[in-house]
Amino acid sequence: MIDAIKNCLQCGTPMQAQKSTKKYCSDTCKQAAFYRRNTKPLLTLNGSETLNGNDSEDIPEEPVGKVNPDSEAVNKEQQPEKIPFDVSPDVRNYDERQQPLPFNVRKSGNQTIPGEQGNVKQKDSSPVKESRKQNKTKQADEDPYEYVQSGFLNEIAEYLEDNYKTTEMFQSPKKYWYGSDLESVKWVSVRFRCIIENLLRFDNSTVERKTLVTVNKALTDMMAASNFKYMPYNYPLTDEIKEQQQRLDKIIKAFGGTFRFGLKRNSKIKLIALRFQLADLVTKVKFHDLNFSK
Repeated sequence: MIDAIKNCLQCGTPMQAQKSTKKYCSDTCKQAAFYRRNTKPLLTLNGSETLNGNDSEDIPEEPVGKVNPDSEAVNKEQQPEKIPFDVSPDVRNYDERQQPLPFNVRKSGNQTIPGEQGNVKQKDSSPVKESRKQNKTKQADEDPYEYVQSGFLNEIAEYLEDNYKTTEMFQSPKKYWYGSDLESVKWVSVRFRCIIENLLRFDNSTVERKTLVTVNKALTDMMAASNFKYMPYNYPLTDEIKEQQQRLDKIIKAFGGTFRFGLKRNSKIKLIALRFQLADLVTKVKFHDLNFSK
């Protein structure tokens, strides 16, 4: 079968068509024709008019695909005007014979010509984008991280250092208490931690008096229970439990209705440190899940 001789529909170059459906001599011409068809609606019927109705310079004619020297005049008449499809700065100097046409073209009627204001938001060009990334990376490398010192956290750490013995007792309870004593220690510790969690939650918030009455009653019932009465003598928080009950009792007697509850700085530091120490021995349990009397 003899190959048919056809002219490329894009550049007009004669070519041997092995198939009857072949229309273009190369993939470059095929891509150029695709962009010409899909961007053609951007042009007006009058070739002297500009795109999108804006006043701008005329689009220079550029050669598309291959040029046949023997039929240059005919090809020039038949060849449609090339529409720029890329908004990069070097679009007017684009040579499609050196590299294939880009594929990042949207089928839209809002494309723009370089130097004109378009309707489509343009993406940042890659050189500018890379330059910004490099500047951010360079700035991050030059500016070392500066640690911010918190006075409040430092005071908590100092309290824990001064009371390291209590932390050690809760971390290794079997070294300081027998099995029977350890049960009472855990019973009291889990309830006192629950009280501490609630006091910290109430800090700097509006609280009803009856809420503190409930918390105070729980502390009173716990202190009256046999587990508290027969606690080991070396339990480190016995005095602290009594002090917290006395403070709540004073607040309840002094205020009524709804009021603003707040902890002083030293009291808050102590409660946070105690919660941290108790966490080594007992887990967090909700208030309504505990019985404070037995």
